[in-house]
Amino acid sequence: MITSFQIYLILMLDNIKIISIIFSLVFGSVIILSGIFLVNEVLDKDELKYMAKVFKYSILGIILCLLSAMFIPNTKQVAAIILIPKIINNEKIQNIGQNSLDTVDKLMKLSNDYIQNKFIIREE
Repeated sequence: MITSFQIYLILMLDNIKIISIIFSLVFGSVIILSGIFLVNEVLDKDELKYMAKVFKYSILGIILCLLSAMFIPNTKQVAAIILIPKIINNEKIQNIGQNSLDTVDKLMKLSNDYIQNKFIIREE
């Protein structure tokens, strides 16, 4: 049974993906800026060490954000993941296929009988 909190989380997945993409952009800009400071050596030794840490953590942050944006499913995918197995494994749905085949067989038999009766009547 799916709770209302789980439904809320499922509906929030699209927002989580958008936020992770935004954070990826922020981390990317921090990487670019810290890379510029590291290459130009404008800062003193302590500030360069700090910028090197910022650069490393920003790379880690952008990797995590991009991976989460790639692998977190959107709301439609989660709905399909939850509902499709329940629909496919439902016994009533499985019986519909058999009932449909039985109905088609009966219709084919009736149409064959009708055609044969028409041709038999015309030949006489």
